[in-house]
Amino acid sequence: MSKSQVDEFLKTQAAAITDALNADSGGVPTVVIPGVVKITSRYKAPQPERMRKNPVTGAPLLVGAKPESRKLKAKFTTGICAATGGLVTSVRGPGAKVREKRDA
Repeated sequence: MSKSQVDEFLKTQAAAITDALNADSGGVPTVVIPGVVKITSRYKAPQPERMRKNPVTGAPLLVGAKPESRKLKAKFTTGICAATGGLVTSVRGPGAKVREKRDA
């Protein structure tokens, strides 16, 4: 395959995964690319403002509302982990760093 064909294939796969995980279309919570990666999506509903107690003074404290959020987690399959010598195990969220296994 040429470089442009591989690029087009990866763009197509990224679009398919994005569509599958899209919450607006009632997306699925998990997408698996066999032998490569398992991508999991978690939706968290918006949180309203609420009253809490300051742990130091005991005074009432208004905690602001939080918007809705989505968390993504990608876990590489055993084949990819074995190919890297077990160093790469999973990636969490957009822009997250790859978690590496530490030597004991």
